[in-house]
Amino acid sequence: MIDIKVNTQDINKILYKISKLDNYSETDIDKQFAVTASAISRRAKIDVPVQTGFLQSSINYGRDKNVYVEAKAEYAPFVEFGTKHQKKKPYFYKNAEIELNLLFKKLSRSIKRIIG
Repeated sequence: MIDIKVNTQDINKILYKISKLDNYSETDIDKQFAVTASAISRRAKIDVPVQTGFLQSSINYGRDKNVYVEAKAEYAPFVEFGTKHQKKKPYFYKNAEIELNLLFKKLSRSIKRIIG
């Protein structure tokens, strides 16, 4: 037979922290994704090469079921990745990577504060 002693005060602390984490995931994470999408869009608009301004103006972010960032100009991938006739001029994915890393760090710090 196993004898287990449980400190209910510790369990209540853990349950409280889990409930705080649930509340955080429902509200603040969505806001953080929107802020990150906005930052990616802003960075991409700064870094994109500009000839006519159409590609720059086609970079936007939004939310439907998901948060997204897009460059609607049909030639956007060719600028990002290049072609056999044109060197690549990355403006989109490097900025997305930077902002997503910042988001991950911010969320990690917030979760550590919550679960302390």
